[in-house]
Amino acid sequence: DKTILCSVANSFGSSEEAKQSYRAPDGSLDARFFEDFGIYDLRHQKAFRRWLESEKDEAHFRGAEDRRGAPHTHGKCLRGLQSERCELPGGPLDTWLLSLGHGVRCYHAALKSFFEDPEQVFLAYTTFATDTPQFDRSFFAEIGITNEVHQNIFERWFEKRIQEVSSCPTS
Repeated sequence: DKTILCSVANSFGSSEEAKQSYRAPDGSLDARFFEDFGIYDLRHQKAFRRWLESEKDEAHFRGAEDRRGAPHTHGKCLRGLQSERCELPGGPLDTWLLSLGHGVRCYHAALKSFFEDPEQVFLAYTTFATDTPQFDRSFFAEIGITNEVHQNIFERWFEKRIQEVSSCPTS
C-alpha cells in the first residue's frame, strides 16, 4: 500500500535510522514496527523484515525477482523509500513530527484527528494545576504510543516545552 510506504519513508531520514529505531536486541525487526505503521498484511511484513533485517541496504533489493522472473514489486517499493520522498500533507503537525525523527510520524493520523498543531497537543497533555506543570502520560494510551523509544522522544519534547514555559517571566 503506497500510504504505508509513504508513512515509513517520511518517518525516517534514512533506512539506517529505520533499522536502528526498530532493531530488536537479537538483530531482528521489532514487531512494534508493524503495529506503529499499521502493517497487517503478512506479505508486506515479510518484505519489510527482509529489508530491515538485512545487513545490506536497499541495494539488496536491486534486481530482485519473484519466482516467475518478474521484478519483485516489494523490492521496487522499498528501494524508493530512501531515494524518493512521498508527498507530505504538510502543516504544523507534520513539521513537528518530522523534526522529532525516529519514526514518530506514524502517529500523525491519531494526532490529526484531534489537533492542528503541537501547541494544542502540549496544552491538552500538560497539567497546570500545581506550581510545576506536569506531562500527562495518558497521552501515550490515548494516541496509541506503545513503543518505549517513541514514548521517550515525546516525553523529552514535553519536558523541554514545560521548561520553556516555566522559565518565561509572568506579567
